[in-house]
Amino acid sequence: MKRIFIYLPFILLSVAGLTSCAEVSSITALLEEDQPELETTPQAQSPAQVEVVLVDPTPTAISESQETNPPILFVSKRGTSASQDIYQINPDGSGLVRLTNSPGDASDPAWSPDRRMIAFASDQTGINQIYLLVIEDMEVRQLTDHPQGAVAPSWSPDGTQLAFTEQDPVSNAIFVLNIFEGGEPTSYTVEVSGVRSPAWTPQGDVLAFSAHSEDPLGERDIFSFDIDSKTLVNLTNHPGNDDRPAWSPDSGRIIFQSDRDGDENIYIMQADGRLQTPLTDDPASDLEPDWARDGRTVVFSSDREGKYDLHLMTESGADERALAVSTTDDRQAHWFVQPPLISDELAVAVGISPPPYNLSVISTSGAQKTEVLKSDESDDTMPDWSPNGKKLVFASNLFGNYDIYVLEVETNEIADQLTTHPGADMHPAWSPQGGEIAFESKRDDGDWDIWVIKEDGSELRNLTADLNSNEGNPAWSPDGKQIVFSSDRDGDFDIFVMSAEGSGETLQLSDLPGDEYHPTWSPDGEEIVFRSTNSDSGQRQLFIMKSDGSALSQLIVSQANDDSPTWSPDSRWVVFASDRANTGNRNQPGKFDVFLYDTWTGEIFQVTQGDKDVRYPAWRPSKTNGTQ
Repeated sequence: MKRIFIYLPFILLSVAGLTSCAEVSSITALLEEDQPELETTPQAQSPAQVEVVLVDPTPTAISESQETNPPILFVSKRGTSASQDIYQINPDGSGLVRLTNSPGDASDPAWSPDRRMIAFASDQTGINQIYLLVIEDMEVRQLTDHPQGAVAPSWSPDGTQLAFTEQDPVSNAIFVLNIFEGGEPTSYTVEVSGVRSPAWTPQGDVLAFSAHSEDPLGERDIFSFDIDSKTLVNLTNHPGNDDRPAWSPDSGRIIFQSDRDGDENIYIMQADGRLQTPLTDDPASDLEPDWARDGRTVVFSSDREGKYDLHLMTESGADERALAVSTTDDRQAHWFVQPPLISDELAVAVGISPPPYNLSVISTSGAQKTEVLKSDESDDTMPDWSPNGKKLVFASNLFGNYDIYVLEVETNEIADQLTTHPGADMHPAWSPQGGEIAFESKRDDGDWDIWVIKEDGSELRNLTADLNSNEGNPAWSPDGKQIVFSSDRDGDFDIFVMSAEGSGETLQLSDLPGDEYHPTWSPDGEEIVFRSTNSDSGQRQLFIMKSDGSALSQLIVSQANDDSPTWSPDSRWVVFASDRANTGNRNQPGKFDVFLYDTWTGEIFQVTQGDKDVRYPAWRPSKTNGTQ
């Protein structure tokens, strides 16, 4: 899978590593350094955002932007062009790029979910068909050869299918084409005519579109069509023409254009058709709305100045402004909307540094938070999910030293205490098939070792007992046959991999000058992400490599401290803890928040903010796998 890396041009600042409990020696403390000193209170940090410069997949076609939202696509006959071509522009009006130069008129451009392709319609052969513009080589490929013509392509959230409609003005079908498998598209017949402007919900289960509600050439309404149940619902059912629906990124709302009050204006409604409200009220024609990926901004076309220009406004209709005014019509704006995450919940340890921390489950949007375990007397930390997402294994010092516990998430009750040793047991990791839990422990010989225990607390065994070194931070391979971990057997901490039985050859994967910790395997088995501590500055940075240790590179370069990375279930996102939102003295332990890194686009999104320190994010599995 192609990864996009992002670089932040800042001077690297020194940061003091956080240390663990006082009884741990200086070298073994590195395995626990995420625990602040209990007697030390960090200086207060004032929250602030850091600059993020995005490097796009193809600089020749997609310009760099510091905007949260990526470029907007639109069609225009700018310059001396006799045909209508596709352009892109940044939300601040910069970065105007012409993307096509074809003999026909292009229409309805749409970014693919990975932003590597643009689907659009073109009449260059005499009748509209669907085409793909592949950004990497700027090659245009024809996808359809539909007898009635094909228009208005809309991507499925997984990027494998395109919905489109016929050019026929009385068509009663929606077509879905798998762009990788080829063959004939699947046709879905609906009980209305004049179907056009399909829009796929970000969840991928429903298509919205406009059609004539009764008379084949009468007024138009917005409809939703559930692909699985084949259920058709009239969402607007209002006198006037309603057209061009577009889903909000969270699928909760739809914006559309309507002339119900005499002029074409932009409206918004709930996904079920309730609360239909105008966002614009201008004598001009306001058309073709689309959402920004942040769900807070809308782009549309308006002829308020005598010809159509792109305009921006908030989701409430406020702060309207024209974008990139020209002497020609700019129409059919499309903004890239991030596809939904396969699973949208994270387990985290939350507190005010120093500990204790408590366990919470939060949404990846940061909008919802559920506290699942709270104790004023213990530090509950380092959570990891069972394969079916119903339980959490975690470390806690409930009875003085750190042991491994299992929590039932639905009942918020501790189901089991797996270890009871006087030594510290930490960083538990559930095996992907269920049945076993790996963890690091400082017991017996005084070194940190990697242990495995059955999920019922039986069959405890030490995988690294024969090594006179410190091993920790275990993580399973997706097939459960290997464990990747951190070890100082060569002096500093590097990343190694061994069999899940602890037998056979151990392979060293990294050898950076600093110390490497927290390796986690991507669910597709291809890559490992980990944190490295700079040997000079103490700064924590994220690195990524192939699962065999090749192609090692820095994932994110910034002045921030990035820590404890792990993956989304689809191997697309890396979630991590970072103090990048706090610009105070990085020589002092700062407040950490949770962030998401999109490995497809190289963009970073902040999940949590506030006065709490948030650590050790763990992504909830997306579907049941095994019994636990």
